[in-house]
Amino acid sequence: MKKTLIIIFLALSIVSQGQTFSSLLKDRTGEFNVIDYGVDATGATAAQDAIQAAVDAAHALYDGGTNNGGGTVIIPAGTYLITDSVELKSYVEILISRGAQFIFEENYFGSMWHAQGKLMGCSVSGGKYGVYGDPRTWTLINLVSDDYDDTWQQMNKFSDMYASDCRYGINLTTLNDGWINANTFKDIVLFRPLSGIRTRESATSGGMNENKYLNIEIQLLGGTSEFGVDSLSGERNQFVNVSFYDCSGSTMEVVIADNADNNMFLGCSNERAYTIDLGDNNRFISAEMTSIPWGETAISSIDAGVGIPKGSLGHLITYTGSSAVDITANPQIAAGSPGQIITILGRSDTNTLTLDDGTGLNLSGQWVGGDGDTITLILSGWSGNWTEICRSNN
Repeated sequence: MKKTLIIIFLALSIVSQGQTFSSLLKDRTGEFNVIDYGVDATGATAAQDAIQAAVDAAHALYDGGTNNGGGTVIIPAGTYLITDSVELKSYVEILISRGAQFIFEENYFGSMWHAQGKLMGCSVSGGKYGVYGDPRTWTLINLVSDDYDDTWQQMNKFSDMYASDCRYGINLTTLNDGWINANTFKDIVLFRPLSGIRTRESATSGGMNENKYLNIEIQLLGGTSEFGVDSLSGERNQFVNVSFYDCSGSTMEVVIADNADNNMFLGCSNERAYTIDLGDNNRFISAEMTSIPWGETAISSIDAGVGIPKGSLGHLITYTGSSAVDITANPQIAAGSPGQIITILGRSDTNTLTLDDGTGLNLSGQWVGGDGDTITLILSGWSGNWTEICRSNN
């Protein structure tokens, strides 16, 4: 009886101080259900403030890393109207029930999950995302790193999401020495985005490296100015089983920026691929991508004073120009990756292509490529020059 009275007294004391049994349970379990923060799960009114309050409360449990991480936010089944972004916080886990869906106002130009401050050890799992009205103006995941405020994002995880008609599915931006490294995006379906994965790294960026994109499906509309992977930046990023569908017209599946090196595409599939490669040593392994920088490239026009640019380097370079060109640039052929082998093939006895020894090239003598003539070169990592392996004059 005494124990019962003590419990009742403590309960009344807690309630009188504005803390409920539910909030006390949250403190003990580390779980924060958005329902307890007054969320509207019918889609009638905006839900992001209540979700944000739960995220902030879960983050408040983090004690700086000495003992405890943050808490877990629970979003149960329901319909949630989003009119502003939810700001992610470090060491918070967001678990979204299978029956939860997020809808957006017409012409909403914000994002769903957003971080512009330091973000580490956060995870978001689940959810179905779509729009009312005019589609493709909003962003699913938006990470921005700006080191002016000592901000960076690393070791965060996003998984098990389905998003329809977004502008950007995964949008990463680094500014002013900020960096976004070692994040994981897994088991995500992006249906009809303008850009499925969009990465933008500034010239002063601290890096956008070692991010993993695993089991992602991107289905485009096949119109103009659509991208599966848009302006890929950084190094050692991994794309494993990333699939592209319904690509046609001027749609581009993968666009690689000039600061993107040593990235890997493993087992990625497509229907039609257009790849612009200005970086070094990007690899496509066991992939069906048909227009990759290591395949065949055809050049219809070469500026003698510019030479053959990096973006045109492939295993087989075919010159189909309408005039004879004797390259005068130094170097005549842009540097690729050490050990890279290229073969140049002429397609006309009238409109020839001429290479000369001594300007970044180690040749056995001048090469004039006519119809069917070839020369094969390897880039020496020691000298930095293209060195002739063999030639065939027909």
